[in-house]
Amino acid sequence: MSAEDSRGGVVWTRAFPKALVADTGRVRQNVLVLTETGNPQFGTQQVVITLLSGATGQTLWERNIYGRLHAWGMADDALWVTRNDGGVNMSLDNFGFRLRDGRPLWETTSTSSPQATAKGSVLFRRPTKAGAPNDPVHLEFQVMNTSTGQSRLLKLKISERPQCRPLDDTLVMENFATKADERFYWAQRHDRCGYFVTRFDWHESERQRPVVRVGILP
Repeated sequence: MSAEDSRGGVVWTRAFPKALVADTGRVRQNVLVLTETGNPQFGTQQVVITLLSGATGQTLWERNIYGRLHAWGMADDALWVTRNDGGVNMSLDNFGFRLRDGRPLWETTSTSSPQATAKGSVLFRRPTKAGAPNDPVHLEFQVMNTSTGQSRLLKLKISERPQCRPLDDTLVMENFATKADERFYWAQRHDRCGYFVTRFDWHESERQRPVVRVGILP
């Protein structure tokens, strides 16, 4: 691992012996290095998260999580990392860290990576009793505060259309298509009358009145 100046000269180098460099990236003025160590056959594999100074290459902070790297990204001043735990069910769990000092902010189970981010918040989809995403009625989320790590559980329900029930639970992608942005979450479903889309505001409470329209997601 090395960094160069504007003229192509090497400013600093860092070695990570006995580790596989899984990914690297610039994070603000610093450099993030994600390495994997251990042996997955013996259940000892870990993801080592190291933030280096972009100016000197020195370690600013380092954290370890069990499993294999799946994805990573930023949400405001928080770094999130999704790991595959390597278990029988291959759970994709997410961890949040304060970028400034690496302080752990959150840890989620079976949520995979964020569905969406907004100023101060990050949205995760949780499995329901039926097992997301093949639950036609219920949606469960965790909304995390990116500064404090405080979590809010959000449970939403897709209502059946009175003359078109029941909802189709056939496990095909079109029956469970979703979309999210910094404010809304859309869920596409199918019933006897065809496809329709329900839109929720994920910043609001569970008592909100969603918007329903005929058709499919754009």
